[in-house]
Amino acid sequence: MKGKLLSTMFAVACATSMSYAQTREVSGVVTSSDGTPINGASISVVGANTATQSDASGRFKISVSSGASLNVSYIGYTAQRVSIGNSTNLSIVLASDNQTLEEVVVVGYAVSNKSVVGSFSRVSAKDIEGRPNANALEALQGKVPGLQVFTSTGEPSATQSVRLNGVGSINGGTTPLYVLDGIPVADGSIVSMNPNDFESVTVLKDASAT
Repeated sequence: MKGKLLSTMFAVACATSMSYAQTREVSGVVTSSDGTPINGASISVVGANTATQSDASGRFKISVSSGASLNVSYIGYTAQRVSIGNSTNLSIVLASDNQTLEEVVVVGYAVSNKSVVGSFSRVSAKDIEGRPNANALEALQGKVPGLQVFTSTGEPSATQSVRLNGVGSINGGTTPLYVLDGIPVADGSIVSMNPNDFESVTVLKDASAT
């Protein structure tokens, strides 16, 4: 009986020692392709709930089991899966994930991330600051190619006539469509507003504006 008990304790001790031997601590460093350490890279054990992050020097330590793999990722870089094998010190280089962003154009009433095939001009507040303009329409004069602003009277509150690339409409009118923060408004509303309150004005100049 005593012999069986000793054999059982010996077997448990061996199994415990083997389980501890299968788990070890692995250290490493995460850098970019130019050798710059990556701070805050995510390092996780594939198939387990163990994870950590790299420090300011790009270094990390993590406990792994035998034959495990690490998933290393960071924003702006291509994620990489690393097989540990018998290594205890890893050097991981992440390649930059250079993805071309689609062109985004804010047109006053929408945001388009499609290919821009039309012609547009954008006038910002910095372009017109310091100019003595009675209203926002006068501020655009000389800032947008092909745009003409006519004032029939010298009265500051008078609504100007705006023509873009001349008069060429066949069935429609020649008055532009004014859209303020997504809402179509009359030209008189634009004239009555302080030109210094405008952050920017985008002028669409061809048929794609429809």
